[in-house]
Amino acid sequence: MPRWASVRTVVVAVAALAACMPGTVARSQDATDMATCGVGDAAEQAMGTLAVTVQVVGGGGAQPPRDATPTGPQALGAGAGLTVEAVDYEPSGTVVAEGVTDAQGQVALVVPPGRYWLVVPAAGQTPGALPAGALNMELPSGTRVHAYQDATVGAGETVQVALTIRIMLP
Repeated sequence: MPRWASVRTVVVAVAALAACMPGTVARSQDATDMATCGVGDAAEQAMGTLAVTVQVVGGGGAQPPRDATPTGPQALGAGAGLTVEAVDYEPSGTVVAEGVTDAQGQVALVVPPGRYWLVVPAAGQTPGALPAGALNMELPSGTRVHAYQDATVGAGETVQVALTIRIMLP
C-alpha cells in the first residue's frame, strides 16, 4: 500500500471520530441519518440530543387605538441561520455545544447527560439573521441572550426544546 494511502486512512478515521465528539452533530441533509456517529454504539448511547427549534414572533410596540381589537404576537417565521448554544446550567456557564439553525429554525446538539441552558446568544450572530428590534434578556449569569430555555437530557434521550425570539413591532 502506498504511504499516502495509510495517511489518508488515518485522516478519514480522525475526521469520523471528531464528528462524534460532544457538541457536534453528524447527519445527512435531511437530518435523518446519524450513521456517521455509529448510533447504537456505547459512546453514542452515553450522549443525549437536544433538538432545538427557534421561532421568531413580533408584537408589542405602540398601543392599538381604543376602537381596535388587540392582537397577540404575530409569527414571523423560523429562526434560520442563528447560532444556538447548550450552556452548562451551573454557574460556570461553559458552552458545551453549539450549532446553527437550518431553514426551518432547527438544530440538534449532542451533549453529555445533564442540565443545560439552551440559548440564542445576543453576541456573535450573523448580521441580518435577525430583524431589528430583537429583545434581549439575561441568564442568571448575566449573559445577554435573545432567547433561552433550560432542559435536562439523559443518556440516549432526545429532548425537544422550543426557543422564541421576540421582535418589537411598531
